[in-house]
Amino acid sequence: MKELILDKTRELFLTIGFKSVTMDQIANAMGISKKTIYNSFENKTELVKEVTSYMFNNITTGITEIKKTSNNPISEIYDINLFLIKYLKNESVSPLYQLEKYYPLIHKEIQQKQFEKSDLNEKIKQKPFFAICNCY
Repeated sequence: MKELILDKTRELFLTIGFKSVTMDQIANAMGISKKTIYNSFENKTELVKEVTSYMFNNITTGITEIKKTSNNPISEIYDINLFLIKYLKNESVSPLYQLEKYYPLIHKEIQQKQFEKSDLNEKIKQKPFFAICNCY
């Protein structure tokens, strides 16, 4: 259930924004009670932290898999861009701006994590996770 909540919340955050989404909206979108959400997450801040971590992990895993199967740098960059467009679908707000403004500690934590991924360090230095999220 926790992963379903994370995935649906990710969609809502990217569509409506971190600040605008309420626990009621998440519960209604999933057809569950708020209590079910609160059984997995203490509060909205914890949910935001978990969702951003979930997104970061999914994106870095996807990029790592693309790098393993890539034949050349051009197709690698192209495939990574397609992956990000698909993963960040329906984004109509700037998640980076809202995360930085309303959840600055979580924003800082994710920024630090992006440089801890040694196998992605060079790609991330060239085009950071947050810059990617802000472009699509």
